[in-house]
Amino acid sequence: MVEINAVFVYGTLKPGEAYYQKYCQPYVQQAIPAQVQGCLYHLPQGYPALTQGENWVQGSLLKLLPDTDLSIIDQFEGYDPAQPASQNEYQRLTRPVYSLAEACLGQAWAYVMADFRVALYGGILIPEGYWSRTLWTSISPLALMPPCPRNRVETDAIRLGQGCCSQGWWGLGDFRADLDRHLIGLRPQH
Repeated sequence: MVEINAVFVYGTLKPGEAYYQKYCQPYVQQAIPAQVQGCLYHLPQGYPALTQGENWVQGSLLKLLPDTDLSIIDQFEGYDPAQPASQNEYQRLTRPVYSLAEACLGQAWAYVMADFRVALYGGILIPEGYWSRTLWTSISPLALMPPCPRNRVETDAIRLGQGCCSQGWWGLGDFRADLDRHLIGLRPQH
């Protein structure tokens, strides 16, 4: 098995974004503009999600220093390899990474979210495949509404009030109360 010492980032961990310096920069040997295939969504919680798909998603390939431990990024991304996939916010998966001219750059880790979770969080498709906090500065009230469920599992989860992030500002509890608090600017602190 070949060891992968690179990670593809597409959101708040990209160079120039909010968490790059704290979680990535100390471990990066080289950052290269790059892309992977998938679908990109903006989540109302203020960050993006990559899902399986065939569109191009732009970000950065971070070539890491030798012996870099990914556990700090895993923890930031809500991923624990010891937990079942259903308990992780993202899965860390290997993906082929390409230059912006579509030349293969090799394999890298990428944090991928399941489609059902993006739907439950109310993700907004970004057809251009590029996310930046400067482009997504505010949260639209329409984005906070639960999506139309695509299957019975999603329908039951939304009906039972489980269409919320248990780790973010959505919090546990009543979806409508969380929505009302957000819309009137009383966002709970964690």
